[in-house]
Amino acid sequence: MKEIRLWALEASEAENLRAVSVDVVRDTDTEQMLEELLVASPYLLMDRLRLIGRQVPTQCGPLDLLGLDETGRLVVFELKRGTLTREAVAQAIDYASDLDSMDTEDLCSHLQSRSGQKGIDKIDDFQDWYNENYPNSGDALSEKPRIVLVGLGADERTVRMVNFLAKSAIDIQLLTFHAFMRNDQLFLAKQIETSVPVSKEIGVRTTGVTKEGNKAFLTAKAGELKVTELLDKVKRYFRERLPAYEWPGKMSYSFSLLEKTEKGTPTYRVYVSMYLHDGKPGELTLTFTQNAYQIAHETLSKFQLTHHNFAKMNEKYQQVEMSVTESNWEEISEAIEQVVPDIVENWKAKQAGDTEEA
Repeated sequence: MKEIRLWALEASEAENLRAVSVDVVRDTDTEQMLEELLVASPYLLMDRLRLIGRQVPTQCGPLDLLGLDETGRLVVFELKRGTLTREAVAQAIDYASDLDSMDTEDLCSHLQSRSGQKGIDKIDDFQDWYNENYPNSGDALSEKPRIVLVGLGADERTVRMVNFLAKSAIDIQLLTFHAFMRNDQLFLAKQIETSVPVSKEIGVRTTGVTKEGNKAFLTAKAGELKVTELLDKVKRYFRERLPAYEWPGKMSYSFSLLEKTEKGTPTYRVYVSMYLHDGKPGELTLTFTQNAYQIAHETLSKFQLTHHNFAKMNEKYQQVEMSVTESNWEEISEAIEQVVPDIVENWKAKQAGDTEEA
């Protein structure tokens, strides 16, 4: 296992830079905090990762963490409190193969029934939630799951095995974390031990879910919860301001902007969502998602602090959420009038940058 060291650069009395060693935190201390930290901050594992299960039952035992990547593909995480060994590789493959053996309907039912436990958000209707959050995922949910092994290091044999599998088109990767302490402040470093093979392109959605069917269900539910007019107002507001693809879920409505994945393929990413809630008539939850927060971080952070009476920061998923009613929508719409243009401007700049790189 490679040793990872960290130094802080400081100016000396002569104003010359000098390197000051940062103390390594013992593995035993890091082990105790790692899993809880990753559940609370899933972006440490993978950008735009959404965790959907923890200790998920499989035929071969409980799976540590299960998530969805930015394309909507399943990711199996096997966590070890210490150095990763060949046994971890076998376990992760076992878990992934069990999930892969399920058809889409059984898989959705399985994931839905196991959500809402051990710090993972509850998902009431997995298929609807998935369609709303991954509007152009194609058949990503039926792809073979990605595998990520996570630990505090990996022995040479494990690295060799994982590299061999990756070269054989198995989407598997090693992540190791190292903790450091300086002046009572804790630092965490992430090291990617192996590369991930390029997966095949994802095509058009093949499930039976339709936009028209979702729209009919949402319309009926909005009437039942007495938010029809409010939902229409909020939709119209964003429709006039965002060059977005719209998707109605059974209990939600989303606006997605066209971007590119890390592999350069086009994808729609949800920037704004509205959610209805059973048991909360007359109320919507309006969300600026992680995608919006990443490109307009300063604007949304300032907005949330200024309007903390109705805007709340969801630290886990790095998104800003608001409870909207008929009585406060005018106040909220005026407040976000300065936010939405900045999001669009930053999105356009990102698109221009992606085009230049291509």
